[in-house]
Amino acid sequence: MSKVADWQKRWDDWKKTLAQPKNLGLRGTGVGESILKVKDAEMDFDKAKSSMKKITEACADLQHHLSELISLCKKTSDKHKIVFTTACQQLDAIREAAAARQRESTHEVDEIRKAVSDGCGESVKHLKGAKDMKEFGDVWHRFALEFERYGNGFPNLQAHIAKVKEKPAPTDGAKAEYIKIAEGCQKAAMVR
Repeated sequence: MSKVADWQKRWDDWKKTLAQPKNLGLRGTGVGESILKVKDAEMDFDKAKSSMKKITEACADLQHHLSELISLCKKTSDKHKIVFTTACQQLDAIREAAAARQRESTHEVDEIRKAVSDGCGESVKHLKGAKDMKEFGDVWHRFALEFERYGNGFPNLQAHIAKVKEKPAPTDGAKAEYIKIAEGCQKAAMVR
């Protein structure tokens, strides 16, 4: 099940819980709205990952909404635990799922960042192993395109992308400079 569908199911389940007459006192807590905000942030995060644009911003937004949901669930559960035991158990489960999703989304971004860095590393190997300037130029061109595409999701890589884009086709005497730029991109990709 996708993360978006998972949050939709949690919202549906929460609405069913609130529909029970014994749980009328939990209406107006804002938990349902907070779950929907998380669901929307999950959709934005999915779009960012698929387009490789603004990944860190989308993850930060998701993290923010998850934190709000965790806080609201804890506050509501702590306040109403004695009277609404079953509903509060559901709130605790939502809170645990949100905390787990925070860890998981951070890990996802780290994995994407690692893939960008690994791609740069592969390009460095190919640049160093190029037999002639034509091959070197082809490798540099592919590296520049891929680094821009995959690095766009990370604000800290924008200066490196600009540096790569401003470099014209490499010449014999500049090979070491191009390799150094690619190695710098590789290192920068791993910085949070």
